[in-house]
Amino acid sequence: MNDRYLRKNAEVYEAIKNIDKENERFHIFQQLLCTIFYICDIAEFEIEGRIVLVDKKTGQTLPVLF
Repeated sequence: MNDRYLRKNAEVYEAIKNIDKENERFHIFQQLLCTIFYICDIAEFEIEGRIVLVDKKTGQTLPVLF
């Protein structure tokens, strides 16, 4: 195999790996939101404003709007 082919495959592999990581973090974020809503429901509270979460691993700010 030539060097160019290997380089292209490595780029594709890295891109797919990054997408998988993002999907995993998004799934964790969704689970967290469900847990927050569940706890509020049990305690008979409602969220009535904006919640801002910061992912400790990525540093990404995730606003949750209602």
